[in-house]
Amino acid sequence: VILCTGRFQGNGLIAHREGIRENVFDLPVAQPAHRTKWYELDFFNPNGHEINRTGILVNDRFQPVDTENRTRFDHLYAAGSILAENDWLRLKSGSGLSCISAVTAVDSFHSAVKGGNHV
Repeated sequence: VILCTGRFQGNGLIAHREGIRENVFDLPVAQPAHRTKWYELDFFNPNGHEINRTGILVNDRFQPVDTENRTRFDHLYAAGSILAENDWLRLKSGSGLSCISAVTAVDSFHSAVKGGNHV
């Protein structure tokens, strides 16, 4: 499975008062420790807002991992805006991030399942 559900608008991530959760597999979400850290008071802060870097951490094969780099599912991969640590809104990198992460996730999946060469 390649998880590419998007962030908040696509309901891939759901925000609650207690924090943010991933909606399909209940994967760990990299997020600010407290809700008060989601946004900066200055809307145009050059460092952006922490909420925009919230998402799913992945390993080099684009498999979702926890904070100790452990995968929960052998054949689950993630791609697109649901990925953590990329302020795609501020950096205007959403299309590039989606394309390259999807290609890498599919390549990793193919390699894992077929045990062969990368596509």
